[in-house]
Amino acid sequence: MRLERQSIKGVQEDIILAAKRDEARFNLLGHMLSGYISPMVSELADIEDLYNSVQILNNGHIPYRFVSQSKLREGLHVLKQQLRLHHSDLLVAVENLNYYYKSFSMFFVTADI
Repeated sequence: MRLERQSIKGVQEDIILAAKRDEARFNLLGHMLSGYISPMVSELADIEDLYNSVQILNNGHIPYRFVSQSKLREGLHVLKQQLRLHHSDLLVAVENLNYYYKSFSMFFVTADI
C-alpha cells in the first residue's frame, strides 16, 4: 500500500512538473508573440503597403497611403489661396480629389549637376 501511495505521489509530482514546464512554455510563447512576432508582422504589412504605394506612384497615380484626402484637400486650399494672392489670373483647374488619385499623371524632372 505504501508503495502504491509513493508511486501515485511520484506520478502526481511528475504531472505537476510537466504542467509547470508547459505553463512556462506558454508564457514564453505569449511573450514572444506579443513582443516580437506581432510587431514584425505589422512591420511587414507596412513594408508591403509602401511597396504597393510605390508601384501605384510608378503607374502615374497618387496613392492614398502617401497623401491622405485631408492633406490633399488642405494642399489644394493653400494652393488656391496662394494663387489668389500672387497670381490672380491663375486658378486650380481641377478641384475634384478623385482626379488626383485616379487620373493624375506624374512626371519626373532631373537636374544636371
